[in-house]
Order: sequence, then structure tokens, then C-alpha cells
Amino acid sequence: MKNIISIILFISFLSIKCKNENIIPPNNLAGKIKTLIQYSGNNDTNNKQLFRYQFIYDSITGTLEKINLSVKSNDIYYNNTTEYILTNANDNKLSFLWLEDGRKFKAYNIYFNDTKQISSIKETDTLGNNEAQTTHIFRLNNNIDSIFDNGYAGSFIESGTYISNISYNNNNCKSFRLQYSTYYPTNTNVDDTMQFYFSQQPNTNMLPFQLPDANAGGSILRLLSYYLSINGYYAFNPNVNLIDSIKIADITIRYNYEFINNFVSKARYITERDNGSSYTNNNIFEYY
Repeated sequence: MKNIISIILFISFLSIKCKNENIIPPNNLAGKIKTLIQYSGNNDTNNKQLFRYQFIYDSITGTLEKINLSVKSNDIYYNNTTEYILTNANDNKLSFLWLEDGRKFKAYNIYFNDTKQISSIKETDTLGNNEAQTTHIFRLNNNIDSIFDNGYAGSFIESGTYISNISYNNNNCKSFRLQYSTYYPTNTNVDDTMQFYFSQQPNTNMLPFQLPDANAGGSILRLLSYYLSINGYYAFNPNVNLIDSIKIADITIRYNYEFINNFVSKARYITERDNGSSYTNNNIFEYY
């Protein structure tokens, strides 16, 4: 009798074990951006300078950890010339490391609250011991009120970005006041209102230039916001819908999308001025 019971228990154990082994773990990377290719001009990618971003995630948590940037020129890719690395320092701070040819170029600490709302960004020195605040984000009743961003040294065109009078409608950022200083072709203090218009397509937070601050000149926040948003960190609340167009001063930026299986496979950003001049930037997307 004991032998029969032992055999039954053993068979039951094998059955449970086999069932557990047949369970397929969830795909934490499904729908996440894998590769982004950017280039300017018309649709033809031949003989163009291409920028290829490769997104690398933690396979268990699905958290974005690294972005490799390669540049293609004369049909040759120069691999991993630039790397962006995101690390969690503690519960309310993460670090963003910018490497050029394997060497530290810039480093930032991003501070956030319990709901992943970014409160400030500070640049660190080469040793990581000292911080200098670059981005100040002010909130009122847990809603964004204004942003001041010093800008980064690599942006010789614009700095001192101030965003205020932020307006939302139907969970999309409708407009804000944008002030900054520009140094090319002449020194000018700019004060304009940026207005956003939206499509009916949902925003998956996987595309660049969808967050309002991603269109705010030469700011540190503009540099980091897209990568941070993939992991759910943000200054502005993410828009519910994809942007259709943006209007500021004499400039209109039109967003054209192409879809494959409900995913944006290509986006064209056409910048037009009232004087008739235009410029096109193209993005091609591949997903996990």
C-alpha cells in the first residue's frame, strides 16, 4: 500500500513539474522599440548619413538599460560611437551616462517622485561626486506648472529654456509658452507659444518627439526625455494620442505616420516655414 501511494505521489510530482516547465514566461519586450533609424531628406535612404539607435533592455524586467548609436556614412556603419546607459541609483534617483568612443562624455542624475514624475535633473562631474542642477521642474497640486532648463554645452544654438502657461485638453498637451535664448545667426531672446494638434491614433510612448518637452530647443530635458519615457519617467504627462502637427511662430511641423500591424513603422516630420522653405526628418522603427 505504501508503495502504491509513493508511486501516485511521484506521478503527481512529475505531472506538476511538466506543467510548470510548459508555462511560457511573459514577453516583457513585446511592443518595445528595438531599432530606430533616422535620416533627413526624401524617402530614399541610399547615399545618406543614417543614425541607428539600438535599444537594449533587461530581459526579465523589460527595463531599458542601454542605447547604442551608430552612424552610417558612405555606406559604412561606425558602430557604437555613442552609448547611453541608464542605471538605478536608488529608489528616487536614476543615472544617465553618455559615452563617446567608450569614454565618459556627460553624466546626469535624474530625481523623481513615487509616481515617476521627474522633479529635477543634475549634471555630475567626471568622478560623480559633485552635482550642478540643470533642469528645474515646478509642480502645483501634483501637476506640472513650469520648467527651467539651463541647456547643455553641446547646444551652441539655444539655451536657458523656460516653459510655462502649460495647457492640457483631453489628456493631451494643447500648448505652452516657450522662452529661450538663441545665438545663431544672431543673439535673440525668443518668446513664443507652441501649439499641438493631435491625431486619433494612440500614443504608445515608444516614439520620439511625442512628449511636449522633446520639442523644447537645446535643453537637457529634450535630450533625455524620450529615453526616460520608455521606462515610465516623465516631466510632462504623456499625451494620450500621437501628435498630428505643431505650430510655433512661422513654423509648422507636420507628422506623417505609416503603420504595420497597428505599430508605427515610419514617421516623417516635415518642418515648413511661412516663406515656403521646408525640411524633412525620417524615422524608421523596428519593434521586439
